[in-house]
Amino acid sequence: MHVPHSPPKTCFTSSADDLQPSEWVVIALKGTEEGLNTLPTILPKLLKADGTTRITVVMNGLVDQKISQIVSTLETPVASIFGCAAYICANRERPGHVNHTFCGDLKGGVVESSLDHEAETRNLTNFFESAVSFERSPISHLRWRKSLWNVPFNGLCTILNVTTDHIAGDEKLREEATAIMQEVIEVANSDLASLSQPQRLSAKDVDAMWLLTDTMGVYFPSTLLDYRNGMELELRYIFDEVVTRAASHGVPIPRTADLVSQLHQRQNEIKNNNK
Repeated sequence: MHVPHSPPKTCFTSSADDLQPSEWVVIALKGTEEGLNTLPTILPKLLKADGTTRITVVMNGLVDQKISQIVSTLETPVASIFGCAAYICANRERPGHVNHTFCGDLKGGVVESSLDHEAETRNLTNFFESAVSFERSPISHLRWRKSLWNVPFNGLCTILNVTTDHIAGDEKLREEATAIMQEVIEVANSDLASLSQPQRLSAKDVDAMWLLTDTMGVYFPSTLLDYRNGMELELRYIFDEVVTRAASHGVPIPRTADLVSQLHQRQNEIKNNNK
């Protein structure tokens, strides 16, 4: 990937000791406690002393508040924190090997910044647009819209141990996925209203998620792959946070809550098998 104004030499390392202060830091971790717990150690090595580093979080789930909390504990400030979501189908099959089967775009916006938000959104767009299709988006609405896909499809595929085409091709499972999406919309819109955000999710977004799913072919969502590989599931920010916010807004989501409960059962299976 070519990024404007990037240095001509590209370095790859698996050791935090080799990291150096950078103008831009892209966080693309699994949203697990293990993954996020690495940030307080890694980030200080990447932040410029003059506070001009910009952090971009390309992750699933309602994770931006957690990242902001982590960054706020560091001695060195940052200029801006951005959030991004990738509308693609990509599976990391082994270290250094990613199987990219469905091409979409990257959407993102400002989480927080000490600078002008409009100017910083342009900086974010310029950073990515030479390499990928990029669309600016209000971050809270973006996270909820991505959750509209992640919750039903990562969830149902994992508890049923099937790929997305099985959900799309079964009438009853389509109805269940749609019902879960409708619950997510109720929580999302209540949450957006509480944040004084004007954007809302609607039935058109459900239709868009189905169009995406019906055209992506056979896809293994990341949570399904983690389950099959006996790895920690990304429950906290993709699933649990939805349930937490639903409770805080007084929004009943029985189907989603049951789905999340079953996912925690799968997580317990993994823990027991790894003993």
